[in-house]
Amino acid sequence: MRIGIGEIGALRNEGEILSSGIGSCVLVVLYDSNTKVGGAAHILLPDERYSKSDRNENRFPKPAIINLLKEMERLGAEKTKIFARLIGGSSMFETDNHEPIGNKNVSSCRQVLTELGVPITGEDTGGTWGRSVNFNIETGKIKVTTYRIGIKEL
Repeated sequence: MRIGIGEIGALRNEGEILSSGIGSCVLVVLYDSNTKVGGAAHILLPDERYSKSDRNENRFPKPAIINLLKEMERLGAEKTKIFARLIGGSSMFETDNHEPIGNKNVSSCRQVLTELGVPITGEDTGGTWGRSVNFNIETGKIKVTTYRIGIKEL
């Protein structure tokens, strides 16, 4: 299953979730290892204030994560068993005295996950490079390919 910007998706027991072109965006990966239900949300912006007319709520952390949790629960996941991993949040472009959007995206995702009681067990965030992700639902392993560093497993 491919997850593009502003998309969410979840699988049970088998398959892979793939996402590429993760720069300042954040891929929030959620997993319940007991039921082998996993999913991902490709977050574009920290909240709705950063978008003038975007109607796709899954581009923002709070609605995307809530919608993903609902989809995972529909597939049999137990909310109390779900944990998160964050990938992305790069500083891809220079800014003038403003916090880079990648940092804001990571902070916003962390805040929403904390509010929802979902622990974060791993991260590959920051830097100035893009990433691609391959998330194996059966094993729960995440391979992050960074264009400058190579492959890292979360």
